[in-house]
Amino acid sequence: MPALKTHGKVYYKARYYKDGKLIGILNRFRKTSLLLWTKHKFETGKIDKAYLKVVYSKDNYNDGYYENMNDFIYAYEIFSSQDLINYING
Repeated sequence: MPALKTHGKVYYKARYYKDGKLIGILNRFRKTSLLLWTKHKFETGKIDKAYLKVVYSKDNYNDGYYENMNDFIYAYEIFSSQDLINYING
């Protein structure tokens, strides 16, 4: 598998689970589409857990599993903060 090239951009990845089974994966450079898609899935009950991974560079990322939209948004905002991105990218 080739290395992830972000060209200075932050890369977002989400995996969605229902009853412990993986039901979907979403990869985006645009954070708005990822957030809206995840919100829709939680609100309609199509998922009961989401995994979020925010990749800053090949060796730098934050990730975690979340069982509700509030926790997902909180992690998303922390992982996407401009101060953190600036610190990591030097």
